[in-house]
Amino acid sequence: LVLDEEGQKMSKSRGNVLDPWETVSEFGADATRFYLLASSNPWLSKKWDGEALKETNRKLFDTLRSTYRFFAMYAELEGWDHESSGESPVESREPIDRWLLSRLDALAGSVRADFEAYDLTRAARRITSFVLDDLSNWYVRQTRDRFWATGAHAGDDAPQSTADAFSTLHRALATTALVLAPISPFLTDWLHRRLTGRSAHLTEYPEPAGVRDEELERRMEHVRRLSTLGRAVREEAGVRVRQPLGSLHAVIPGGGRPGPELEAILRQELNVKEVVFLAESDDIVRLSAKPDFGRLGPRFGPKTPRVAKAIEELDAESVRSLGVGEAVSVVVDGEVLEVLPGDARVLEEASGDLMVQAQDGYLVGLDTTITPDLEAEGLAREVVSRVQRLRRESGLDVSDRIRLGMAAESGRLADAVEAHREYIAGETLAVAVTTEAEQTAALKYTTRVEIEGESIALGFSRSDG
Repeated sequence: LVLDEEGQKMSKSRGNVLDPWETVSEFGADATRFYLLASSNPWLSKKWDGEALKETNRKLFDTLRSTYRFFAMYAELEGWDHESSGESPVESREPIDRWLLSRLDALAGSVRADFEAYDLTRAARRITSFVLDDLSNWYVRQTRDRFWATGAHAGDDAPQSTADAFSTLHRALATTALVLAPISPFLTDWLHRRLTGRSAHLTEYPEPAGVRDEELERRMEHVRRLSTLGRAVREEAGVRVRQPLGSLHAVIPGGGRPGPELEAILRQELNVKEVVFLAESDDIVRLSAKPDFGRLGPRFGPKTPRVAKAIEELDAESVRSLGVGEAVSVVVDGEVLEVLPGDARVLEEASGDLMVQAQDGYLVGLDTTITPDLEAEGLAREVVSRVQRLRRESGLDVSDRIRLGMAAESGRLADAVEAHREYIAGETLAVAVTTEAEQTAALKYTTRVEIEGESIALGFSRSDG
């Protein structure tokens, strides 16, 4: 039974009836079906929420479409085809490929079990989480550069890395289409036909492919949790993501580290030059306990001031125990007394110049000091961003090479452009670069922008070569 937004039964007399055909016309049958199943189990009454349906369509279905468009565009540019992919065996691919295929295996097994148990709502929510969190916001974002073997980051191993990335994303999209097909039959059939030439509904429902690697998933989860905290520190400090920073100090619950290849992902994600892993948080934060006299007074009476002083003098290990909800003992006038977690508030103070964020045993300390060299690199990245925006606005294809002009007056911006000239050229596909004002002004597409309070003229023309 579908209720209105106030939880009232829909009826013509109340004037709160929705025309289902108008809803399907506006949002599509797929999004409507998915919303009804994801919001609650089929046998429960549902409160209608048009905004939630719109959000479902935007998040899940638009994300699937845009991810497929990204894949298809670069597959066409690179001439990649799934029937002659040249892919490596799964165990030989890069860790992030193996991680995505492991997550895909987990999804296929879990959703099949959910469907067999008729837990359709949990199945729908698992699929949403995979598409948004694993596929789009992590895998595609981390691997964009690999989908272009001849691009700015090409190297000797680029063709194989590109083939593996295409193969991994192709399998992820095709399997997602099959997993989702019973709930949303139309988009998934279109997507699966585009990817494989076959109907999703004439294909066996997927089984796990036997490539699950829970240890790799666990290590990648460490990287993702630290990335979230690192981005929060940047936001708190007001340091934009394009500005490189020197170092990040990190603590993982139980100690350890994710391993060199995954740590490279963390450095790239947080745009830092170095990540230092520590066994404990003592080198990043200083812990202290502040007594709660309102709690101590009724329990300890005249001993309260001395108990409070003992709490203030607790060592880091005891304060840490209070912080995780454990009681500790203090000695007052030769008597052993028990201090409960609610008797004091645990305070964390950053050591040195680090800015700190912590959650669930994960902790990061970010050095936000910006040296002249780091500042110059950050300015160069800003220039790249503005040129890329101008390319899009001018309607160039992503593969078009350009002749680039960047003319800044003397100052930090001009020095940054000169120091990072090759980097800017590689990122923007520039085959020729000038920093002369007259030559820049003569190019076909030109603009002037402000970056960090300094002005620079940008221009480019498509290179016929």
